[in-house]
Amino acid sequence: ASVNKHLVFSDEVIPGDPIAESYLVQSGDYLSRIAPKYRVPYQFLELINRTPAERLQAGKHIKVIKGPFHARISKGNYRMDIFVNDPDGQPLYIRSFTVGLGKTDSTPMGAFIVASNSKVKNPSWRNPRTGEFFDKDDPKNPIGEYWLALKGTDANTESASGYGIHGTIDPTSIGRQASMGCVRMSDDDVELIYNMLEGGQSTVLITW
Repeated sequence: ASVNKHLVFSDEVIPGDPIAESYLVQSGDYLSRIAPKYRVPYQFLELINRTPAERLQAGKHIKVIKGPFHARISKGNYRMDIFVNDPDGQPLYIRSFTVGLGKTDSTPMGAFIVASNSKVKNPSWRNPRTGEFFDKDDPKNPIGEYWLALKGTDANTESASGYGIHGTIDPTSIGRQASMGCVRMSDDDVELIYNMLEGGQSTVLITW
């Protein structure tokens, strides 16, 4: 993780890096068009290049990462590991995060994918148990500032609905069972994950 602060999260491309390369920006290019070619969110390219999308300049080189990023969540360790696959299909570790999980072991185990067009910044939310509604910008909204919906992709999860990765207004809930079954993260961590995981591309495997 310490090494990857430079290899992955800086704008420098190291010769021989199997997952990073330099891209020459062409006239008429937009980060929102470049990023899908590499199966990463355009916000991630903004982040590592320290370049807002609107300031992209033709003729300049930017760093790109060959995604998509994937997540593995260990319930027993309350840990999310992020990785990418190298050209041989082998996982390369990127970094880890501490997460909060569902009360009474309610976070389902199995394979998921980040659902297409499901990522929401500053989401509204309705409590499925009480019906209480929290609008955007409500400081009492329990799911915080970011939401990524999960879609089940195996026999254990295909009928699961309403699960996702989100933030929290209760930092003390990270590292323990406190949610309704979703995966919750601290504000800074979920913002980074929002910028790394791609809808319809990034898989999420939840194991014990």
